[in-house]
Amino acid sequence: KSKGHSPNFTELVSNREPRTLHLAGYPFNDMSLFWENRKAIRERILAIDVACVYWNITSWPRPQDVVIHLRAYGGKCVDPKPKFDVKGQFVNPPFEYYDRILKRMKSKGSVGTIWLAARCRENDPVAVQLVVKHGARFVPDTGVRQDVTEWLWLVSAKRVVIAQSTFSWWAAFLGTASEVHFPLVGEWWGNRPRFRLYPNDKRYIYHDMVNEKWFMTYKHVANTELKDTW
Repeated sequence: KSKGHSPNFTELVSNREPRTLHLAGYPFNDMSLFWENRKAIRERILAIDVACVYWNITSWPRPQDVVIHLRAYGGKCVDPKPKFDVKGQFVNPPFEYYDRILKRMKSKGSVGTIWLAARCRENDPVAVQLVVKHGARFVPDTGVRQDVTEWLWLVSAKRVVIAQSTFSWWAAFLGTASEVHFPLVGEWWGNRPRFRLYPNDKRYIYHDMVNEKWFMTYKHVANTELKDTW
């Protein structure tokens, strides 16, 4: 009942026997497998004991704050001129992706602190550009598992800009954000068959960097999906 790409999540989460569920990479090409079980996944499978970091965090993202995820694949965080290949398998969105979104946000109203969940921190050239041009700040270093801290920051934020990354995809999918910016790029969007990882959810704003179409709704994405973009 729970094999291959058709797991029975109701069965998985109802079985309270201690065990490990191994998701190697992203064996989910269709997020509809998880949609109706988001609450159970958040509270039972991907639950994090926040006690390990709460004591060392004095504040959390405010409603107008923006939390941005920078994944950095292949050691590109130390490349002063990272290459951007929109057709690559794993793609680091360029500075222009984040810059365009932040400019639109600022033009439409107040923007609070811009937080960066960046695994390479100051060694990521895109992060440095965001610090210089937009006054962004790095998610606080709690002195413990930084990836756990950044996950909690992304999950609790009301405005999130994700990368082409399962880390921030899950954080947005399971979190409480009212505004999620989603890059349509790389293997998630260009290859055939496309991964169905873009929710029909009004909170999501899509950016098709293959076709240079920005700030799209799910309806636009669904229409684009029917066309061969490569």
